[in-house]
Amino acid sequence: MSKQIRICHLTSLHPPFDVRIFHKECVSLAKAGFDVRLVAPIEQRTVKNNIIVVPVELPHNKIWRMISAQFNMLVVALHQRAKVYHFHDPELLPCGVLLKLFGKKVIYDVHENMHVSILSKRWIPKPFRRIVSALYKVIEWFSILFFDHLILAEESYLKNYSQAKSTVVLNYPLPSTAQLITRTYGNPFKFVYVGAVEIERGALEMVELIGHLNANGYESTIDIVGKIWDKNLKEKMLKMARQYHIENKVNIVGKVDFEQVEQYVDNAQIGLAMLYPIPNYYESLPTKIFEYMQRGLPVVVSNFPLYKKYVEESGTGICVDVQSHCITTQVIEMLDNVNRLSDYGQNGVRAVAEKYNWNTQSEKLVSVYNYLLK
Repeated sequence: MSKQIRICHLTSLHPPFDVRIFHKECVSLAKAGFDVRLVAPIEQRTVKNNIIVVPVELPHNKIWRMISAQFNMLVVALHQRAKVYHFHDPELLPCGVLLKLFGKKVIYDVHENMHVSILSKRWIPKPFRRIVSALYKVIEWFSILFFDHLILAEESYLKNYSQAKSTVVLNYPLPSTAQLITRTYGNPFKFVYVGAVEIERGALEMVELIGHLNANGYESTIDIVGKIWDKNLKEKMLKMARQYHIENKVNIVGKVDFEQVEQYVDNAQIGLAMLYPIPNYYESLPTKIFEYMQRGLPVVVSNFPLYKKYVEESGTGICVDVQSHCITTQVIEMLDNVNRLSDYGQNGVRAVAEKYNWNTQSEKLVSVYNYLLK
């Protein structure tokens, strides 16, 4: 594909160097020969990996951002003079429709099941969530009539959209060139969690697990890596750590750069992804599970059917009921068998290398562009 064909990705909500948007999709398309632009909230125009990141000014207030994003993003996007526009945020649906009315080819990248996700959004008053969800569903349905194609981050989303113009591009991890760490287990057992830190993502259960393990004679620590959205949650986690007398064993790291995440994973022995069984998580697979597997970590994850499909079938860890009292017992059984831990780690590395890696998905993404530009 010629460098003369310019394409433009748009995000008003994600950081400019978001893993899926920039490191996976934009980089893959640039490698395929496209002239790639990314319009995103960034202070100044930046060139990285042959991709031009173009700044757009947006208010910090959530409501005003959603309103102003339509005009601000549209103006900056049109200035890029691209053939295809690929946007990543539901709040940009009107902008996507306007781009189509300007005669552009438009792709909508569906990262989450938004009408279901709205039902658990804390910033929306609970009595209004179902109304907002229903309204969003109508707006999305109408907007999609204008779009040329949809990219879906999960197979489960296919039931909500036209399969004729949808392609599933799963969020599998990028291939890693880093050498695998040779692990010994215990003394102490080192756990890690990578991702958004929220109540519904098992923030308190992770601290509680480390407390219970130490109380049962299994010295354990945890690095919790990711942004904490609830200002009060960090204090709740620290308070729980003090109650279990494990303040020095719980390291709440916060958000780090993409490149630093692998360092925390490599320093660990076991990866956690203990999410609550709420609708938006139940059918969405966290990328972190594959990132743990890729670096040879056994995993402890929620016992959702989708998670079991990957974890139990590949023999890479155990699935637990996050809200039961049996988690500690299950994890202790896992820790007691060092040979099994080693097998879990090796199985994960093999599974990602053979099946669950971004190379298998980037080909599908590039094919969509080649089809639209025929």
